[in-house]
Amino acid sequence: MGTVGLFSIDLSKEEKGLLWALWDVFRRKETGRLTIKTHSSSRSDLTKEIWFLAGEPMAVKSNWSQDSLRYFGVHHAEDKEQNLAKLWSELDSLVNVDSFAQEVLKRGLMNPLELQSFLQRFFRERLFNALNLRRGSLSFVAEEASSVPSEVVRLERPFEIELWKQVLIRFDAPYCKSLFAKFSGKEFRIDCDFPLSLDPKELRVWNQMRSKNLSVNSLDGLALQLLMVAHEFNLVNWGGGSFAKLESDLESLIKKFEKANAFEVLDVNQQASDAEVKAKYLEYIKKYHPDRIAPNLPDQIRSLAEQIMSQVNEAFSILSDSSKKQELLDQIELERRGGIEGITQRLKAESAFDEARRLLSKKSYPAALKILEGPCAPLASDLDYQVELSFAQFMLQKNTKLEPSNLRLKLNNLLDQIIRERSDYVSAYYYKALIYKLDSQTEKALEYFDEVLRRNPQHQDAAAEARLLRMRKTNETPEKKSWFRKKT
Repeated sequence: MGTVGLFSIDLSKEEKGLLWALWDVFRRKETGRLTIKTHSSSRSDLTKEIWFLAGEPMAVKSNWSQDSLRYFGVHHAEDKEQNLAKLWSELDSLVNVDSFAQEVLKRGLMNPLELQSFLQRFFRERLFNALNLRRGSLSFVAEEASSVPSEVVRLERPFEIELWKQVLIRFDAPYCKSLFAKFSGKEFRIDCDFPLSLDPKELRVWNQMRSKNLSVNSLDGLALQLLMVAHEFNLVNWGGGSFAKLESDLESLIKKFEKANAFEVLDVNQQASDAEVKAKYLEYIKKYHPDRIAPNLPDQIRSLAEQIMSQVNEAFSILSDSSKKQELLDQIELERRGGIEGITQRLKAESAFDEARRLLSKKSYPAALKILEGPCAPLASDLDYQVELSFAQFMLQKNTKLEPSNLRLKLNNLLDQIIRERSDYVSAYYYKALIYKLDSQTEKALEYFDEVLRRNPQHQDAAAEARLLRMRKTNETPEKKSWFRKKT
């Protein structure tokens, strides 16, 4: 799949912030990196990354900046009587260690339970300390699960509960009032459920706020916090009629559905389970079914809701039928490949690619490169194609005695990548060996030639190259003899 950008938010221009971003990634169960960039006039920009696996935030080793850990330990220690000066002076010597946690335990600076609690608190602070950030940017890039670094710490509480707790801590009444200063004197109306889980007291306050025209000045602290979340999630209708936001939402959905397939209509991914599909379907019914539209709303609202539910019902009928769902998946895959014409072109390109690899094995680099840059072009996004193309370009430039330094770096990076992702790609090891041979690094070249033979004992070129290198290494170059067995 590669990487896919999910969203990018300019905090100085949009109402959305880190709260919305965290919840959106969690709700969609996305895997990837959330990048937070902080702009400041007094210091250089700061960048922080938080990894997510299936919607859950994780603390990974790459998050563990030793300076940040030390600062956090000094300023946020729960036990103020602990000898922090001694603890952090010893940590000053922790430089280039493989594992911060292992080093702390090895030196006896903390016991396992203390360390776990410390890392939990550090992770919470790192994850949520930018909740009220209003300058900078947020962006999320989806990644394959295999790209996520090894997990170290997760939140102790369920993420949804922890997120709301942090909102209550960080968004006090003065901050919320300053945020809503631009809405002073305006009334608002809310006609939906709160997105996060609330306790009975909080739910009672929320329900008291619903379906009423209220002003910010009439709200107390908790109501302001609830309103702040609703505003960031775009659930508040400011100064309009009670049906204005609903009408706007319905019109937006109709426009979105114009070219959407069943997965996009129900807002589920292609791997969604039957239970997830049904839950999303019921969510639409709860919000937009015509029977749930208040009778005092205009007829155009009901008409829009009927159009929405017609498409939602059709999408659900497709995704709840295994044969129809498979037909849709086949159609999506066909479109992804460029239709029948695209598949035909790819098959031709793959056949040409096989011929190019055959020519590379015979060291016919010009002929191979001509095929790779011509008929094989539809394979441009494939890693194995990029490797073979880069190798052909490198060898051809090397043979023409031009300096291939830039190609060498590119080829080495591609070879390292394909060895990580596809360890069965024997040609990568062979190409690495040839590069080391060209650089006169005999030991490294032999190491990779031997690796090729371990994976494919029938690889004649690797066997010949390894044998020749070993004979040169031991000065056992075979003597040339005439037909009469005399040395020539």
